[in-house]
This record gives sequence, structure tokens and C-alpha cells, in this order.
Amino acid sequence: MAFPYSSGDVLTAADLNASSGLVLVKVQQAGTAVSSLTVTNCFSSTFDNYLLTVTGGTFNTTNTQVQGRLVSGSTPATTNYKNRLLYSLYGASTALAASTSTNLNVLWWGGTKANATAPVFGRLHIFGPFLTDGTFFTSDAYGTDVAAGSSTGYHSTPASYDGFEIFPETGTMTDCTVRVYGYNNG
Repeated sequence: MAFPYSSGDVLTAADLNASSGLVLVKVQQAGTAVSSLTVTNCFSSTFDNYLLTVTGGTFNTTNTQVQGRLVSGSTPATTNYKNRLLYSLYGASTALAASTSTNLNVLWWGGTKANATAPVFGRLHIFGPFLTDGTFFTSDAYGTDVAAGSSTGYHSTPASYDGFEIFPETGTMTDCTVRVYGYNNG
């Protein structure tokens, strides 16, 4: 049955599977004062592309970036990330290029934290992490009081990844909640 549906339509599982947009795959929360959070078994052949969100919790360090790595099993991929991070101070008329780098050991989510008690927010789109032809990403993060930014990049190793690690550039984090959504291939 074709979308959009009408009142009285009888929907099959195939109809619902084909028309759902984002599907919640996994929710995981960081503990207290942890250096990283690894979300395992969240990427699979079910979806090609994913949305990851981080909400709530705090970092214990001011002005730190949200960073991450792709994970296969329990092993993080620690090389071959290419990133371009752009950010702007609130109220500024021009953007500041924080960095453009290749062969890094992390991917950036961008953004900064103005103070250690401000909540953490971030959004990351990951394209093809379970496929074996490189993984692309784009993100944005929101800093309180100071700046907001976005990052685009590529992980050039042609491998399949089933998870993701998130961590602050420096210090620890507490109670951050990561949600992983799959974009329906239907």
C-alpha cells in the first residue's frame, strides 16, 4: 500500500516497515565521571545510514570538543579520520575554522562547552558505517554561551563497523545519553 495512508486502510508489517523514517536502534547512558562511552552492536545491515544524538549529562571540563571513533567488536578505529570543523562564536559575523586535518585518530562532533555544568547536546549523521567502502559523517554541536559549530568528514578505512565510541576531548563525562536511530532503507 502506498504512503500516505488513508483512514480505514489495513496496514501490513511490510507497509509499516517501508514507511517508517527513523527507527530507534539503541539507547545507552554514560555513568559518572567516565572517560568514554562505547555503544556496541548498533550498526548492522538493517540500515545503511544512522543518526546519533547526545543529550543531557555534563562534561567536567570547560571548552572541550565532543569526539568519537567507529568501533568493530570492542576495538576502536584509531586512524584515518579526515575532518573539517567550522564554528562561530555567538554574535560573531564570520565563522572561524577550527581545523582541517587528515589522518586523525578521532572524528569531531564540533562545539565547545562554556562551563562544566552545562548540558551536552550533539547530533551526528553517519553514512555507511556497516558497509565496507568508507564511512562519511556530518555533525553539529551546541555550546552554551560561547559557540556552535559543525563538522564533516570521512573515515577512509574500508571496513565494517558495528559500534561507536564517544568521549570529551579532555576530562570526563557524566550521565550523557546517546540514542542511535537507523534511517529506513525502504
